[in-house]
Amino acid sequence: MGVIQIHFSTASARKKPQAGDLRWLKGKKIWQIRQQVRHGNAWVVSNGRPVWEWVQRGSESDRAWQSTAQGSDENDMAIRAYFEAGCLCIIAGTLPILPKERNAKAFQRYMAGCTCSRHPEFERETDRA
Repeated sequence: MGVIQIHFSTASARKKPQAGDLRWLKGKKIWQIRQQVRHGNAWVVSNGRPVWEWVQRGSESDRAWQSTAQGSDENDMAIRAYFEAGCLCIIAGTLPILPKERNAKAFQRYMAGCTCSRHPEFERETDRA
């Protein structure tokens, strides 16, 4: 007589990607954002479902970045790009990136929440000694 084995998994289901989700590509060291594909002024659909793509954060094809950049102070936009390019707080996940947030608001949040060496007021151990 054969033995029947049944295996149960208690792990939660994998989260489905949503619009605006971010992912970090370790090899290229870039952030990518998930957006629906557009062709001209129309959204691309296949079999009645939207078609999605991952685009580099801050590139010309990143529509979320372009909408937050409109009407922003250039200084805020430059500081936001500086933080998002290499802040250890963001890479570690302690400081989230919110793509739809305006640059001025993101600048204030990064300045208030960053504790790594990207912050302008960060004190190094050698400076204190």
